Amino acid sequence: MSVESTNTSAPRGGRRDVWLDVLRFAAIAMVLGSHMDECTPDVHPWLRAVADTWRCGGWTGVDLFFVLSGFLVSGLLFSEYDRLGTVNTGRFLIRRGFKIYPAFWVVFAFTVAYRLRYYGGWLTPPKILSELLFVQNYVEGFWAPHWSLAVEEHFYLLLALGVALTLKYAKAGAGDPFHRLPWVFLAVAAFCLSVRWYNGTHYPFSLRIHLIPTHARIDSLFFGVLIAWALRGRLWSGVNFSPGRRWQLLAAGAALFVPAFIYPFADVWWILVFGVIAFYLGGGLLVMAGHGIRAAWPLPFRVAAFIGEHSYSIYLWHTPYRICINARLTKMLGIDDIWWLRTSFYMIGSIVVGCVMAKLIERPLLMLRDRWFPSRRSSLPSTVAAAA
Repeated sequence: MSVESTNTSAPRGGRRDVWLDVLRFAAIAMVLGSHMDECTPDVHPWLRAVADTWRCGGWTGVDLFFVLSGFLVSGLLFSEYDRLGTVNTGRFLIRRGFKIYPAFWVVFAFTVAYRLRYYGGWLTPPKILSELLFVQNYVEGFWAPHWSLAVEEHFYLLLALGVALTLKYAKAGAGDPFHRLPWVFLAVAAFCLSVRWYNGTHYPFSLRIHLIPTHARIDSLFFGVLIAWALRGRLWSGVNFSPGRRWQLLAAGAALFVPAFIYPFADVWWILVFGVIAFYLGGGLLVMAGHGIRAAWPLPFRVAAFIGEHSYSIYLWHTPYRICINARLTKMLGIDDIWWLRTSFYMIGSIVVGCVMAKLIERPLLMLRDRWFPSRRSSLPSTVAAAA
């Protein structure tokens, strides 16, 4: 991979940032592990220890996804402004919609068809509206992991609105219109922390109260915005990082996720109050660790990057696959009571189905998007635009 040294610019042709796709792979691997079945008593103790640890902290893969989304999506807007002096937020939202909605609607249709076939009474109007309006983190929807889709949708809307208002009221000749962004982040972070603190000290644990509301979790996404803003302003750049510096950032970033793999969030209240801060700080360090790498990537990293490139569809399908397909498939094969086989089928099957659906649904729709609503580019696209 080659990355230019100026601002957030990338090589001509818009090649993807391999490191960011590797981080996507790490995030989706963590999430897949967090949702695998609990080990049966016959599993070897060392394998049970690994699986239990993975299940305990894998949920923080969502926090890594949040930081990546904030970094990449805001980078698109910053790059457009730096190239053209304006931002078309309407076009931005349309292009986001082409990325998010078609793949989601296919999962929605599959779920409706499956539930009507086997559990007709399960489909209630609140569940359906919750999915269609992307409020799954406030009103119960179809699949529990889809709460993070709601948080990201709310973030896209708030980010577009914030950028539009900032540019509308920016004074001509007053310098960078985004110079107050760090203060915006601090305000958002302080608000989310206060919400988590209040909920953690006043209510018994509940996913819907403590873990998944947008107003308690959106600071992770805005931290990604802050990193992109700092990269744009050349406050940091990994282009000239030494290998030693990269390893330090990588180790520090990974270490900040460790508490989640030791303490179950349902048992230790501070994990969801202060731990979230450590997780998005760790995600930011991981993003920085691989920035600007020019050398060719070894095959294992390229394979991981390929899977990471399709992480959205894998995330959409992994729970429907595990519950609707894998359970029936392993039972039909007579291996449903063998934990490691059932879990292997779940992991591999989720990745295969996600990659196939990405090729069938995401890729054609993105080609149509680029034909109908091409991005507003200059001759030198940005790293973040290419990666996103």
